[in-house]
Amino acid sequence: MAGKKKKRDEARSRISQALSNAIKVPLYDKFYDHFVQKVYDGGEVEEDNEEKFIQWIENRLKPNLFFLDKEDYLESCIDSLRTVYAVASTDYGSSRQRDKAQLWSDMTRGYLGEIAVRKKFINDFNIHANLAHQPGRLADFTGSDIPFVKRDGDNDFRDAKINISIKTTKWNGIWMDVPGNQYNHSDYFVLTKINTGTDHLMSFLKEMGLFETIMKKGIEKNFLNELDEKRVRKQISDFSQLGLFCYVCGIHKKKKDTELVYKGKKGRIHYTVTSAEGYLRPGYEGEIKKKEDLSDKAKVNFQNIGEFMSVNKFIINAGRLWFTKKDWQEIANLI
Repeated sequence: MAGKKKKRDEARSRISQALSNAIKVPLYDKFYDHFVQKVYDGGEVEEDNEEKFIQWIENRLKPNLFFLDKEDYLESCIDSLRTVYAVASTDYGSSRQRDKAQLWSDMTRGYLGEIAVRKKFINDFNIHANLAHQPGRLADFTGSDIPFVKRDGDNDFRDAKINISIKTTKWNGIWMDVPGNQYNHSDYFVLTKINTGTDHLMSFLKEMGLFETIMKKGIEKNFLNELDEKRVRKQISDFSQLGLFCYVCGIHKKKKDTELVYKGKKGRIHYTVTSAEGYLRPGYEGEIKKKEDLSDKAKVNFQNIGEFMSVNKFIINAGRLWFTKKDWQEIANLI
């Protein structure tokens, strides 16, 4: 038994090192849990299969991996600042309020994902894309985050011939969800996974020198001393240490049949959906309980997140998305 565990640990170490090299994030104690395990949880690779994980790095991750820099962040930050007051502050399908600073941070992360998709179109297909970041015109782009395109040699941008919706989650996200009636407005949906950390906006503002002004005023007013200022500044990560990258995880093509199909595992009482695709409607939990012969006390949870905050949305896990060059070529030909 000890020998088997040693082999498993050695394989996990090699997998972690390979992924660390690819995404340029240094190894640390919880690297496997924070990065490798999320790939397994999303169903992109069979768990504890070293060979397939290395294949995933070479064939799926690397062709769809984009490193972002300060200029990319500045563009996202400015565009989201221009549009943040045109967006509702409530999370879709819930009453939870987000203040404008949080919304600004969330929108900046989302726009970074869209910039990564733009990079993919340029790098792989010589297609230039204008993103839907114009303030005051959000309603015009309900179904498309890439409303205008042009190919190399074209003089002007034109309307895209298909609607593409881009959804962005953090690296540990394994689900793409399309709320409400949004699913009917787009032809293709793209999921991106971005590594920003929790203080990406704070780090950027530190990089831009905003906190120097605030701290200087604080010292002038005796709200803090220079020692406090250094301690506070040190707590905020340097922007150069973020390791900012985006993995364009895959594509979903809109389907006519959106009945929920799923796979999962039953625990002693509860049931965990590990893979699913389809529309999540009211009453889904009762249907799954009946189908899986669960007790009334059982809960139906979803891998990594527990419960979705709301229903009436299309959901799909990362492992069910298209990702090959051929899949992307289909979109490039149609756009």
